[in-house]
Amino acid sequence: MKTLLTYFVLFLTTLISVSQLAAQTNGDLVLKNKFWSGQQVYDGSQKLSKSAVEQKLSVVPEALALYKKGKSQNSQASIIAAFSGFGIGYGVGTMINKNKDGGGAYLAAGVGLGVIGGIMAQGANAKITSALSIYNKSNAMGYKEPKLILGVGQHGLGLALNF
Repeated sequence: MKTLLTYFVLFLTTLISVSQLAAQTNGDLVLKNKFWSGQQVYDGSQKLSKSAVEQKLSVVPEALALYKKGKSQNSQASIIAAFSGFGIGYGVGTMINKNKDGGGAYLAAGVGLGVIGGIMAQGANAKITSALSIYNKSNAMGYKEPKLILGVGQHGLGLALNF
């Protein structure tokens, strides 16, 4: 009886360890936004370069096209944000300096460009996230969360574990 119990505990421990390992190396690509370093794509815990992400996404052409559109739009948003920062800074600086006029126009233009750049950046982020989601859904080796389903069939009640 002790031997059977020991083997059962060993089997259970091994099963849990393997399931945890499978959950950690699921192959899903995840986008993380960092404040200073921008957007970074991770495969599990490994950070991927832009070329590595494009290589992985090349398997699904729709995801690759969406990813490239998102990256392009993100670059445009960054350029608009730079002009926005200049407009806001110059406008505030001109308003502080009482000898010059016209700071309000620069400030308004800078704020307007900031709003446009922010909207574009959110759109780019949504496109990149959508591209990674398309890739992850098409990835056959993706980890699925197990679900326990209670069902009623011909022979009575039953439990099913779907994963």
